[in-house]
Amino acid sequence: MYYIVSTIFAELGLVKRNKGPHVLRHTFATRQFRAGVPAAVVKTWLGHSTLAVTLSVYEHVAEASGSARPV
Repeated sequence: MYYIVSTIFAELGLVKRNKGPHVLRHTFATRQFRAGVPAAVVKTWLGHSTLAVTLSVYEHVAEASGSARPV
C-alpha cells in the first residue's frame, strides 16, 4: 500500500516527506472534522481507543470546525 500511494504522489508531482497510507488516513479524518462530523464518530471510524487520543492528534482541526465536543 505504501508503494502504491508513494507512486501516485510522485506521478502527481506531490512532494511529501511522509508519503503513505497514513497521510490518507490523516486527510480523511481532517476532512471529516471540517465537514462537521462529531469527534466521537471520527474516533470510532479511526479505531482510536479513547476520544482523548483522537483529540490529541486532531484537536486543532476539531476546534476550528466546532467538532471538539464529544457528541
